[in-house]
Amino acid sequence: MELPSARPGTAVSSSTTTGVIELPITVRGLVRAPLVEVAALAACVAVGALAVVLLPHDPVGVGVLHHLPADLAVVAAALLAAAAGTSGNPRTRLVAAAVAAYVTVPLLLRGVPGEVEQFWLLAASTAALGSVGLLALTLRTAVPRPDRAPLLIGGLATALLIAVVVARAVAPDAPPSSWLVLGAGMLAWSGAGAVGMLVTVSGTLHGRVLPRRVGVAFVALAAAHAIALVSGTAPGAVDGPVGQALQLGAALLLVWAAAGHLAATVDGVRDRLAAADAALAAAADREEELRAAVAALPGPEAGELRRLLDEREDPPDGAAVAPLLRDLAVVHRSSGLAVDLDVDPDLRVGMDHWALGQVLTNLLVNCERHAPGAHVWLRARRENGRVRLEVADDGPGLPEGAAPEVLRRDGHGLATAAEIVNRYGGTFTLISAERGCIAALELPVQRIG
Repeated sequence: MELPSARPGTAVSSSTTTGVIELPITVRGLVRAPLVEVAALAACVAVGALAVVLLPHDPVGVGVLHHLPADLAVVAAALLAAAAGTSGNPRTRLVAAAVAAYVTVPLLLRGVPGEVEQFWLLAASTAALGSVGLLALTLRTAVPRPDRAPLLIGGLATALLIAVVVARAVAPDAPPSSWLVLGAGMLAWSGAGAVGMLVTVSGTLHGRVLPRRVGVAFVALAAAHAIALVSGTAPGAVDGPVGQALQLGAALLLVWAAAGHLAATVDGVRDRLAAADAALAAAADREEELRAAVAALPGPEAGELRRLLDEREDPPDGAAVAPLLRDLAVVHRSSGLAVDLDVDPDLRVGMDHWALGQVLTNLLVNCERHAPGAHVWLRARRENGRVRLEVADDGPGLPEGAAPEVLRRDGHGLATAAEIVNRYGGTFTLISAERGCIAALELPVQRIG
């Protein structure tokens, strides 16, 4: 029998979670979901309006009002970067990059000495276009790894910004035409509004809170600049009290969204670590139960099983893969599961012996429960400097699009396995196959000494 082959584009990794879960949603749910963000935006705009009214209209107060959106955006970008670093979520990294790119807009408009020039207005619109482009990348159904699109957009925006700055240095008395500045401003902020609305709708449909909140904030930023354009303010600048209140409110909303996402990410990590600890404790309990059950078995097979259990050690230098897979194959064959082995010798992984045994046991038990009568293959080999283990079967497999939900479901055997693997610096991937499915683990190689 041949090993099930994967269909292209159907892999779902626990570390990247690139698949999109299509969630059923009603019209009422579509309307209700963003109401929290709209209410939060209203509260943030109210705070921004109070700041506009209460801050003194002297140079100090005006300077604070002009620099506050950039300062708040810096805080939001830092919080999002921390969340992205903690979770490893590529979509969060894109949102963090989009917010960081927006930071340059108010800095270019208000951080330069003297009157805002056409050069700086054009540079601010260019930075805004880069921010909008990065935010638009979050609309993709899957974020590839490695993802070169952010580098392309960021590099292009940076090159255009440098070109504007060089042009100002070379020919300060030949500013860009008003039509070019106006066109760039309209393109940037109409794009911000359109992409913000799309991201809000997409976040609502797919249950992504962070993109939904950031989308609402970008719609508010676009509205602030639209008011400035309609009122005749220089394209890209926000000077009126209504626009300033909207801009401040949007920046406050970004901070709220980032802080909430970071808190949720930290809580999620704590919950996953607790689940992994519980799984390891359960593995020890199952080991004792297995020993008790084997001790009560008669016949030569029971003696062989007892010998295998007695030889299983927990070495401090990681887990030896081949002996563990052989042991598990023997145990599960005795319960009627057809298991074949294809294991390279002398493989060691930087993972606790019992933890790896728990993961593989979960996968094999999952095959027994959900693919009765199926054939199972255990494979292990060294690949790209890591050890890749696969548990494949030719059973019915997972329903189309169900893999991401399975990996997120608390208490599910596959979800628990993924959390344990991630804890040891590995990746866990479910691959939908033509027949059955493949659970693939990539683990660091154990280096002794």
